Amino acid sequence: MAITPLNIFPVFIGTLAGSGILGVSYPQMALALTNSFVTYANIVAVTTVDVGTLGVGVGNGGGVFLSNTVLSASLVSSFASATIVGPSSPQLIAAISEGVSLSLLQANIVTSNPSVGVGGGSVSILPNPLLSIPAFITGFLSAALLGSQSIKLATAIAEGLDQAILSATGAVIITPIGSTSNSPSSGFGIGKLE
Repeated sequence: MAITPLNIFPVFIGTLAGSGILGVSYPQMALALTNSFVTYANIVAVTTVDVGTLGVGVGNGGGVFLSNTVLSASLVSSFASATIVGPSSPQLIAAISEGVSLSLLQANIVTSNPSVGVGGGSVSILPNPLLSIPAFITGFLSAALLGSQSIKLATAIAEGLDQAILSATGAVIITPIGSTSNSPSSGFGIGKLE
């Protein structure tokens, strides 16, 4: 699967409903989270540490694991910093954490690996703090969640996700572009989430 609005929206609908966040505006919140997260997934940097044989390759992998417990802790911190505390905050944090974790499991990872032609790579995700907050604010605005509280919530979610995404893990299988050598090699790759 891939990180697209059609794949991610049902995830957030389910996690919001499963956490007891229901009502007339919960689909609007699911849309805001979907639009924000899809944009966020396109702006993060994907890096790999590769091992295998000498050559040039392309890495492909499925799924990124981010513990929703780690994300929940980051969101609790960012919500508290933004003074977003109230009776429904734990439910919202649980829904967002579960939704993001499940959505990342649907990610396709594609990398370029200039020094390994055949082998494997360990994936790390690096946030882009200059773009993550605007991505979430824009996502919220696109779902017509307007006002200072929406901006405050979008900012807190982006900051929490930026902190937690550093602990995300994944793997790619590297296949060659052209010929390869039997000589062992290691290196780094760069790529993206799809």
